[in-house]
Amino acid sequence: MNFLSALFLSLLVSFHINASALAASGSGPNCSLEFSETAFDEKRFTQPILKACINEINNRSSTHDPVALLYKSQLALLGLGERKSRRSARIALETAVDAGSIIARRYLADMFINKIGADREDFLKAEGFYLAAIKNGDTKSNERLAQLYLDGKIPNKTAQDARLLFEKAGQGNADTALGKAKAVLKEGAGPTNLRQVSQLLEKSADLGNAEAQFMFATLNLHNDDLTEKNSAALQALLCKSAEQGYPAAMLECAKHLLDQAKPGIAIALLTRASDLNHVDSIDYLAKYYSKRTGNKHKNLAIKLWFKAATLGSDAAKLELIYRFDTLSKAQQLNVNGAFKSPNVFKTDVGRIMAANHYLSVVRRGQSGTYIKGEYFYYRDAMNAYEQVAQSDNAVLAKKAKPIARKLRAGFDRYTDNLKTRRTIRKAAPWIALGAVTIGILALSGNSSSNTSSSSTYQHDSCAGINGLAWYGISSTAIALAGCNPYSFD
Repeated sequence: MNFLSALFLSLLVSFHINASALAASGSGPNCSLEFSETAFDEKRFTQPILKACINEINNRSSTHDPVALLYKSQLALLGLGERKSRRSARIALETAVDAGSIIARRYLADMFINKIGADREDFLKAEGFYLAAIKNGDTKSNERLAQLYLDGKIPNKTAQDARLLFEKAGQGNADTALGKAKAVLKEGAGPTNLRQVSQLLEKSADLGNAEAQFMFATLNLHNDDLTEKNSAALQALLCKSAEQGYPAAMLECAKHLLDQAKPGIAIALLTRASDLNHVDSIDYLAKYYSKRTGNKHKNLAIKLWFKAATLGSDAAKLELIYRFDTLSKAQQLNVNGAFKSPNVFKTDVGRIMAANHYLSVVRRGQSGTYIKGEYFYYRDAMNAYEQVAQSDNAVLAKKAKPIARKLRAGFDRYTDNLKTRRTIRKAAPWIALGAVTIGILALSGNSSSNTSSSSTYQHDSCAGINGLAWYGISSTAIALAGCNPYSFD
């Protein structure tokens, strides 16, 4: 007996045992779905309801009933009564479009955008399906296409084009009001626009949209004339958004709770946001634990920074780089392999901060500290500054260019310096033995001719390595070997 047969037999037996309970659960043998486009909404039906309608859906789909084909696409996505297949779901939607379904166009466009059942993101093809649905009166497609324009996914479309689409979608919808607010904000942040944005966000927030509640609260919390009462109300709205599961609101609400000395609730919120992969919350929680005493908290902070870095956080990558010497060997290998190169940083600021740290490590090497892989620190710093020098950010690029040129011009000199220091370091035990021998001979009354005049050489902090003068190296070469030849003022 196959799975489907067993399922229907089970449903039939269960129906005879407790018909009233089956009716309440929606999993009885009688299909309760409405086969009309106005009733179709994937948020309204459950898997048990779909299971009870598999035969009805398949029978109607075979006659190219457009709404039945919409339901069939859901069966394919969920793997109910057939093998789970996004390709089959897409084919069902394409057939529904051919059969005249309006909203099938929207669902098909969604699939292309989200890479479900499609080989690649084809935003232009999705735009075509949305426009066809809009032409036939589907207002939700207005919202979807407006968001595509707002995200810059369609060439030559602006925030104004997005705002016009949101306006055509209607005024009573929380998502529409939020989308329009974002479009107006992207058009410009002048006083008139900000007032309109605030009004639209307040409307969407009143309708229960969690993102709008967060945006309205954060926008108005920065007002200079904010009263204590209004501030408390806005903080409450932030936490209301957090309760609905909006991660950015969880972070801000947690900060507020920590200020009120309520760490238990705050950490619970931050943990929940971290579980949702909200990078800023992960970073914040890691910093919180890093300031606590005990290895347990320190290790948890490192674990969180690794998670945030894997999710793309430049701040987390920097934290791991700064703490490199405190990490385990396995963790160090992970950092070297995944997070140390300037190519992995998403921001120019992240590259600059990493480069400055690498140069500080190089300076330690030049002052006499053995640095494993010092050459790579210099190379990565140089590459980072060269990348920022090509940045679209004109201000950062202007500051980075002269530093990049100095690092590149001094590269050969630096590598020669490094080779010299390595040679001296290998000979260091013999240098120490020579110094002891000279001291013994002097105490034994030997003539001063046995004592090199260079033995009085005082360690020059600029030189980096003790005893270089004993090798007859000039003071100029000593300075070159140890001094930092770069200026970053």
